[in-house]
Amino acid sequence: HRLKPSMNGAELKWKEPVLYGTLSARIKSGTARGVLSTLFFYGWFEGRVHEIDVIELFPDQADAPNLTSYMEWAESDEYKPGPHYFHAQPPLPDFDCRDWHVYAVRWEPKKVTWLVDGKEAASTDRVVPFKPIHIMLNSWHPDTWAKAVPTEDSEEWVDWVSWEDLKSVAS
Repeated sequence: HRLKPSMNGAELKWKEPVLYGTLSARIKSGTARGVLSTLFFYGWFEGRVHEIDVIELFPDQADAPNLTSYMEWAESDEYKPGPHYFHAQPPLPDFDCRDWHVYAVRWEPKKVTWLVDGKEAASTDRVVPFKPIHIMLNSWHPDTWAKAVPTEDSEEWVDWVSWEDLKSVAS
């Protein structure tokens, strides 16, 4: 899809929520500065968010994929590491989000593990969502925290997306 500079973004959401398994996709970001390309899990329960960001990619920060997990989040809280928030921007040699990469998250009952091109990039056993949540893709300009303002159209390229339920893996 293409974003016009005057648009907020575009989003896809799986109809049925999932709980525990492996989500993977082959993705590359667009090239417009300030436009975020994402693949994530998201759910809202009794005023609280459960979310795992498989990836958040900014082409103007092309060497730094954002990998995050948070839950039971109150909007008044600050984004800082703690019992409800995990964030990593691991150093990945020769990484450029504008090239094709395979991103994956293994979401287990007591651990979340991020993989980039089949190699573990980060993990947490502190911030592990425990409610069924939706798989989502979106591309948008987060005007409150992006480091640049888009001046051109952008794309998020998705070759494929795969979900493997933990129950089917265990059988």
